[in-house]
Amino acid sequence: MKREEKKGRTRAELSAAAHELFAEVGFDSATADAIADRAGVSRRTFFRYFETKEAVFFADDEARFARFERELAERSKDETAFAAVRRLLLELAGELMLDRKRARLHHRLLASSKSLSAHDLELDMRWEAAIAEALAKDPRSAAAALLPAPLGAKMMAGAIMGVVRAGLRDWFEGGARGDLVERAQFAFQALENGFRPASTGRA
Repeated sequence: MKREEKKGRTRAELSAAAHELFAEVGFDSATADAIADRAGVSRRTFFRYFETKEAVFFADDEARFARFERELAERSKDETAFAAVRRLLLELAGELMLDRKRARLHHRLLASSKSLSAHDLELDMRWEAAIAEALAKDPRSAAAALLPAPLGAKMMAGAIMGVVRAGLRDWFEGGARGDLVERAQFAFQALENGFRPASTGRA
């Protein structure tokens, strides 16, 4: 096994062990030592991969955000910033559906810990800032046409993240059932339409 593959495997095993322990005893009661023991590695190894237990909890979220930023920056010149944000967020919605059990656990733990909720809010603000920056740099953005940058871009990014937060909260409150991608598609359509009701075709 190559070194990078081994590191990736160890990182994944630590993440899995951490979430198992969080599910059993709660985030606040779990310790780095217990996570390392569950994964069958030393405490030193744990801290070689993660600085804190918050870091291991948010490892997947941080990886998704890093990928989102990279792919948003590397998008085709023909694709608008808004279209790219929409596409990438729909892809992320699809990923959450692949392991609904873990997604529900992650959400439940977030709601049960003030420290995790605070970190999650900080991460949300980073998502919003990244979206706003991309929209502000794209003259084709609807936000740029309505309001001067960066205000229009910031408002649009805030609206997008508001839709994301509300949609995820509703999905989790419903037991993470149903098609999250389909819900997200409807939500983005409503956002693009300014939340006006769809036309009935009547005069």
